[in-house]
Amino acid sequence: MPDAVVSDRTNVVQIARQTLSGSVDVVTEDSSLLVEVRTDDWFGSPLAEYGGVLREASAEPDETMILVEVPRQADVRSFVERLQGIAPSLELVAQRQHQRQEQTTAELSDQIRTELTDRQLEVLQTALSAGYFEWPREHDGEAVATRLDITQPTFNKHLRFAERKTFELLFDADE
Repeated sequence: MPDAVVSDRTNVVQIARQTLSGSVDVVTEDSSLLVEVRTDDWFGSPLAEYGGVLREASAEPDETMILVEVPRQADVRSFVERLQGIAPSLELVAQRQHQRQEQTTAELSDQIRTELTDRQLEVLQTALSAGYFEWPREHDGEAVATRLDITQPTFNKHLRFAERKTFELLFDADE
C-alpha cells in the first residue's frame, strides 16, 4: 500500500478520535476506509430532545454535513451548543426558516392506511411488490390480478381508488 494512502487513513482515524468522543476502530480497509465510533453520546440524542428530524447527512474525507430540521419554537443556539458538546468541531453553516411539512412520513403513512379499504391497501401493496410500478413493468395488471384472485378490471378499479386517495392525501387536494 502506498505511503500516501496509509497516511490519509491514519489521518482519518486521528481526526475521528479528536473530533468524536468514544472509541474509534477501523472496520474495513478495502478500497475505502470504514471506521466505527462507539460512544454514549450521539448527535441523535439532542435531535430527539429538541424535536428535530435528521433530513440529510453525508461524510467526505474533509467534511461531514448534516441537515437537521427543528421546530420553529426550538432554541437553535442552545441546540447547536448541545451538538458541539458531542462534536466540538461542529459549525453552524446556515439557518433557514421554511414551511414545515404538516405531517411526518409516518403520520402520512398511517393516514393513508386509515383512508384506504383493506382491499385497496392489499391491491396497492401487491402491485408494488410485484413490480407493477417498475419501468418496464415486471408484471402487468393481469398478472397482479391473478395473484389477488380477482379480475383485471376489479384490480384496476381498486388500484385507481387507492392511487386517488393516496395522491389526495399527499398533495392535500380537496375532495
